[in-house]
Amino acid sequence: MSEEIDLLASSQRVIQVKGGGVIFFEADPWIFRGVGQNIKFSFDDLAIGVELRGSIKKTLAWYLENHSLGHVTNIYMRFRHFVKNWQASQREYITSADILNYRGVLNDSTAWYLGTLGGFFKKIHRSGYPGVEKSVVDLLSQIKIKGNKKGEAVRTADPDIGAYTEIETQALFRELKNKFHSKEISLKEYSLFSLFLAFGMRNIQYAQMKVCDIQYINGIDGADTYLVKIPRGKKRVIPRSSFLEMRLNPEAGAMILEYANQVRSKFSDELQDIELLPLFPGRFTSDQVNDFYGHSTSAQIGCILSGIEKKLAVVSERTGKTINISGVRFRRSIGTRAVEEGHGLLTVAALLDHEDTQNVGVYVEATSTMIDKIDKAVAFKLAPMAQAFKGKLIEGVSQATRGADPSSLIRSPRFDPAYKPMGSCGEFGFCNLMAPLSCYTCSNFEPWLDGPHEKVLDFLLGERERLSGRGDARIAAVNDQTILAVSQVILICNKQLGFSNE
Repeated sequence: MSEEIDLLASSQRVIQVKGGGVIFFEADPWIFRGVGQNIKFSFDDLAIGVELRGSIKKTLAWYLENHSLGHVTNIYMRFRHFVKNWQASQREYITSADILNYRGVLNDSTAWYLGTLGGFFKKIHRSGYPGVEKSVVDLLSQIKIKGNKKGEAVRTADPDIGAYTEIETQALFRELKNKFHSKEISLKEYSLFSLFLAFGMRNIQYAQMKVCDIQYINGIDGADTYLVKIPRGKKRVIPRSSFLEMRLNPEAGAMILEYANQVRSKFSDELQDIELLPLFPGRFTSDQVNDFYGHSTSAQIGCILSGIEKKLAVVSERTGKTINISGVRFRRSIGTRAVEEGHGLLTVAALLDHEDTQNVGVYVEATSTMIDKIDKAVAFKLAPMAQAFKGKLIEGVSQATRGADPSSLIRSPRFDPAYKPMGSCGEFGFCNLMAPLSCYTCSNFEPWLDGPHEKVLDFLLGERERLSGRGDARIAAVNDQTILAVSQVILICNKQLGFSNE
C-alpha cells in the first residue's frame, strides 16, 4: 500500500478496524469492543499540541486498519509513557533530543519500549504528517535499540515465570480435580484450565473459541474421540479463518463437551444459531463485533486464570510458595516438554502455533525441568515445600470420617500381605481413581498413623528407578507428586511418633 493511500485511509472519519467493526475518528476517547480485546484510547489528556495529536490519531488509525488490537494498544501505551517523560506540555514536535532523553530513563527491562515507538515515529514521518523531525528518523536508524529479551524465563528455568516442572504440572492437575470434585472450581473454570494444561495456547485464542469448536466423534471401533478446534493466533489473517485441530483426552474431552452443552442451554436466547455461541461467554452487548457477540476478552480470560490460581493455591516444591499461574507459563511448559521428549523445532513450532522456528530455539537451550533422580533423602527434603499431601492424618479407624465402614478402608496386598489398611477414605461418593496410590494426593484421604506408608514409598521409588534405567525419564516422573505426598505423610507420622527422619 502506498503512502498516499495510507494517508487517505487514515484520514477518514470512520476507521475500519481490522477484524471487523468501526471507530469514529473524531471521537475522544476511542472506545471499541473488539475480537478478544477492548480498547480505550484517550487523546485530550495527552500533553501534546493539536497538530501532533492529529498526526498521532491518523497514524494509530492506520495501524488499527492493518494490525491487531493488541499491537496497536502496545504502541498507544508506549507513547503515553513517552509523553509522561516530557518536561513541557503542548509540544508540537518530537526531536532527537527527546529520543535520547527517553532512552536515558529506560532500563534493561523497558529498553524495548523505544523499539516499538521507533517504528511508530518513522511511520508518522513517512506518511507526511507533522510532528516528527527527520533528525529523529535518522537517529532511530543509527542507534542500537535493545529488544525485549525473548526466552530468558525458559532458558533459566525461572521458578516464577518460566516453565512448570513435572511435579508442579502434576500438582496443578490433581488439585484441579480435587477442587472440582469439592465444587470449589466450576465446570467453566475446569474446562478453561484443562485447555491451558493440554495446549498452552494464548488467551486470545481461547477468547475466540465457540461451542462448535468442541466436537465428539464415536469411532467405528467404539472408542470416544474428542476434538478441539483452536483458532490460529498471531497470524495476519481474519480471526477464526484458520484453526489448529487437536485431540483431547477422553476424561477432559467429556467434561469440556458437557460444559459446551451447558453454554448452549444457558444462552440459547442470545443467538439464532446456538453453535456460534462463545465457549467462554463474557458480556452480551450490542456494541460488540457481530461475529464475536458475547465473547470474553483476552484480559477476562486472564482474570479467570487468576481466580483459579487463588482457588488452587498449589505450592511449588522449588520455592515453597503458591505457584504463579499464567497462560505464558503453560506455553513455556508445552515447548520445554516437547523438546525434552525429543521433538524437533518444526514440531515445537506447530504445537505452539508459531509461523516459523525463529522463536522456539530457546526451548532446546532450556535446562531440563525434571529432577533426574529422586531418592528418600531428596523426597523428604522436597515434601515439606511441595505440600502434596492434602488429607488428614488419623490414629486409626476410630477417628475416620466413615468409621468402620469396610468400603472406606484403603489397603492393598501389594504393600502389606496381611491386608493392613494404610488409611481410610472420607468421601461418601464413588471414586474411580486407582487406590491406593492416587489417594495420597486426594483431600479426602485419611492415612493411619501406623499405616504401611514406607512400603508404598519404597515401591514408588523402585518403579521410578526402573523406568529411569530404561530411558523413560518422562514416564518415570509421572508419580513424582505422589512420591512427595507419601513422603510428607511419613514425615508427619514420624514427627507425631517422635521418630527421626534421618
